[in-house]
Amino acid sequence: MWTNSTENDGDELLAAALSSILGKEIVPESSVLKQTQRHVSKISLLNQHVASLVYGKVGRDDSSTNKLLLTVYVTVLATKQKFSCVIERDASVDKLKQWIFQKTNITCDKQNLIHCGEEMDEGHLLSEYNVQDSSEISVIRLRAMNANDILILDSSTRDSHYDYDFTNIDDTGKSFTRANVQYRRPCGWRRFAIRVCGKYENEIWLGCDNRNGEWPVSYHGTKHDAAISIAQSGFDLSKHKRFLYGRGVYTTPNIDIAETFATHFTRNGRKFCVVIQNRINPETVVKLSADQDGVDDYWISPSADDVRPYGYCIKSIS
Repeated sequence: MWTNSTENDGDELLAAALSSILGKEIVPESSVLKQTQRHVSKISLLNQHVASLVYGKVGRDDSSTNKLLLTVYVTVLATKQKFSCVIERDASVDKLKQWIFQKTNITCDKQNLIHCGEEMDEGHLLSEYNVQDSSEISVIRLRAMNANDILILDSSTRDSHYDYDFTNIDDTGKSFTRANVQYRRPCGWRRFAIRVCGKYENEIWLGCDNRNGEWPVSYHGTKHDAAISIAQSGFDLSKHKRFLYGRGVYTTPNIDIAETFATHFTRNGRKFCVVIQNRINPETVVKLSADQDGVDDYWISPSADDVRPYGYCIKSIS
């Protein structure tokens, strides 16, 4: 059960959720003295979504692929620079950082590499982080310059006016749609809205009246090993289909499926889990079903640009 909470309580819960996703201590902005805030690094709810997206191969397996090499896709979040890297399967994180340095001039000590929400440390192999062919690596600047650096949740990236508590809502017998596609609302969860107004060309994609240009709703988990689970499950279903692209972003319209890939965390002795709520470009998405009931369990989008986050959904599991 949720209790009545203030906006600061929401910031504290979101900071705890992001800490569990990124593996770093993140504190709410309200807990840091104003005079120290110019010395801290702010963490955006919108930007961190990209680091937790789950990429994977789609379509038919190519047996002629060189099994000694893999292709990873690197995104520098600060500049939106994107490029691919062909590297040995048994390569180290250090080697990948050196390769990124040659491409971007970001020195290795300033790089923080994130794969499926988990930071990749020097001295380890890519295989230890389940990096596979078509994996997505994000480069973000979370690495502290000194021991006194503080990471805080940027409260300006929240849009609390659109927060909604679905905890005690039961949609049995009810039907909702977005973009004329079934919308499974996050019943049993509490949604914290991300400020997305002005971030894209318009707000029609975020509508709720099934107009042209509206995008349907999906979810994705945030667990560190989610790339193996949802991407492999979806890939198995996609092997008999042809795609215009060889890799994609995996999400699901069913929050119950997303929950199986959710990060769990504890705050004040209570257990929670967190997933991210998105809108998906209907022009590019491919839908797959795990059985014959016609229900689409997995959605595959060609790139992160086709997946727009607008909320963090948090559920109490204590």
